[in-house]
Amino acid sequence: MPALSYRMEVRFSPEVARPGQAVDVEVRLSDVQGEVSSVYAVVPQGGIVETLRPQGEGTYVVTSMVPWDAPPGTYSVYFYATDAQGNRGPDVWSQVTVES
Repeated sequence: MPALSYRMEVRFSPEVARPGQAVDVEVRLSDVQGEVSSVYAVVPQGGIVETLRPQGEGTYVVTSMVPWDAPPGTYSVYFYATDAQGNRGPDVWSQVTVES
């Protein structure tokens, strides 16, 4: 059994963003096996890594700015959690859309 496992629900607000716009991201963890220390969001196409802030009861948030030079398109974003020992849980993929 993995050292850290969970179910993860991801929400973006707004779901469709524009360059230079702030996007609020909310992650809710449930069915957690292990102890979550940190939650991260990664946008591989942009080289962006964000650390989400804990809000209590399995909820983590971050506000991230869409880069001004981000071309329009749909971007894959993956999220994962780690425990205090650095063990990493499963990646959960989601998508956000950028319009011009």
